[in-house]
Amino acid sequence: MKTITQLFLFFATVSYLQSCKEKEPCKDPRNASCENYNPCVDSTPTSAAFTIKDDTYLRDWMDPFFADWDSDTDTTYQTSIHAEAHIQNADSYTWKIDHQPDQVNRNNIYVHFEDEFRGSWITIRLIVKRKPSKSCFPNDDGIDTVTRRYYIMRYNEPLNWEGTYYGSDDDKPDSLYTIVLGHSYDVNKRQDFIKIYGLPRGCTDTLNERITGKDISYNNVNFDSSMPDLIGINCYEKSVEGVYKNNNQYTIRQQYVWRVNGDVNIKRRIFKGVKIQ
Repeated sequence: MKTITQLFLFFATVSYLQSCKEKEPCKDPRNASCENYNPCVDSTPTSAAFTIKDDTYLRDWMDPFFADWDSDTDTTYQTSIHAEAHIQNADSYTWKIDHQPDQVNRNNIYVHFEDEFRGSWITIRLIVKRKPSKSCFPNDDGIDTVTRRYYIMRYNEPLNWEGTYYGSDDDKPDSLYTIVLGHSYDVNKRQDFIKIYGLPRGCTDTLNERITGKDISYNNVNFDSSMPDLIGINCYEKSVEGVYKNNNQYTIRQQYVWRVNGDVNIKRRIFKGVKIQ
């Protein structure tokens, strides 16, 4: 049995050895005590870079499901867009847009054109001014200009989300099938129509169904399904709520609706796949 003296010497030795171990090097570039400290790690040079996005109500109603809905674009189906500067705290912003008066001192703008501009390219220029961080960017004069162009589509030009999709539903991942989606616009009725083929599980195809409460962009489409028995691409008790692109993967959101004793029941199903045509 170890004596108290032996135990004391053992723990003292362990403590000494631990104190002699080399400390982990500090690796935080924001900590001035670290060897790799970089006072410019959070600084950026003056930039007038900005995004262009289709004007849809989904800009104000987002959840993680719509990860790439509100993506930057150079092609729009809507005639209205939102543009926003990457730098939010500049001293001044000057926007110059074709056929529009200059707009100053806002980091974001809303631009609307009438249908007569469909088929046109619109030029947007942003000039940003701010006090530069000379210690980090000696050549930054605090002024930058970026010019971009975006195209307003004509009615019935092909939209990026139209086509054939191959994949499966989340509740049956091994059951692969194809869905075909199309779009047209009736200029006289001023209405969008959606076509869908290939709905599984006993549904018949829906042709030229008028869509209300919709958001259509070049890359995505969303159908407002707050009234499931009235809105959406209906297939008996089934509807398609929208198509969303996230990188190279496409998601088609579906819902099934049925009534029990007059009560509406809803089950949502998610199709995920790739666009093959």
